[in-house]
Order: sequence, then C-alpha cells, then structure tokens
Amino acid sequence: MLKVVLSVKLLGSWETEISAKHDVLIIIHSVTPYGSSFGVKGLFELNAANTTRFYRACRSSDIIKIEMMSEEEERVTGSMIIRPWMTASTIIRADCYFEEAVVSPQGTEWTILTPNEEALCSLIHDLEKIGSEVRLVSKHKLNLDSF
Repeated sequence: MLKVVLSVKLLGSWETEISAKHDVLIIIHSVTPYGSSFGVKGLFELNAANTTRFYRACRSSDIIKIEMMSEEEERVTGSMIIRPWMTASTIIRADCYFEEAVVSPQGTEWTILTPNEEALCSLIHDLEKIGSEVRLVSKHKLNLDSF
C-alpha cells in the first residue's frame, strides 16, 4: 500500500471555485460513497472569516446537504453530501482511496492511499485525460502492520 500526496488542478471543481472565490481553506476528510451513483458523504473543516458566504456558495454547487457539527470563530467542522463528484468517482475507479483533500486559493493537495504503482498511474492518467494538471508531491510505502 502506498500513501501519496498529489497536487491537482481540476477544471470546474466546486471545491476549487468556492475556495478561490471566497478565500477559504477547506479540508475534506473521510469521504465514502453515498447513494446509487458516485455521490459521496464526507467530513470537512473550514477556515474562513465569512462562513455565511461559504454556505450560500455551497447551495449553488454540487453539495446536496451540509450539516454543521461545531462552529468556532472562523473555524467550522461538519459533514456534507455531494452529488456525483468527479473527484471521488475518478479515485474510486482507479481502485484508490481518498484520505484527505486540502483546498486553498493557492491549489489543492490530495492524500490518497493506493494498493500499488499501477493503480497510482491509472489515477494520474484518468485525471490528466479529463484535463487536470497533476504533480506527485510525495509517495511512501505504508507499513501494513500498523493497520
């Protein structure tokens, strides 16, 4: 099993657009498939001075439902359900696992678990095929005894 960090520039992704437009840092964790299509459910953290603008932007995006778990000054945690999300479907089709995404106005980094080099290459190829720019930031083999 490999743990990799990819810097990804996606075309037309809701998370990139919201982060850049509203100057927010979004961290997405623990994404799991949801529903009969490639919809997902996940946890998120948000650092923003204006969370109201973030909520409004979410309503006009692919987010179906958003629930706040805690809200402190400029920091929100919660869960969201996202209708078919190209990011998640691309990762799932490549037989990889989404661990975390850190989305900022400067760019997006994904932490992905992948069973082998072949699956990683497949993921990168699929992302590039849909017009994304992908750069490998780091890669290391996991000690499976720690699972």
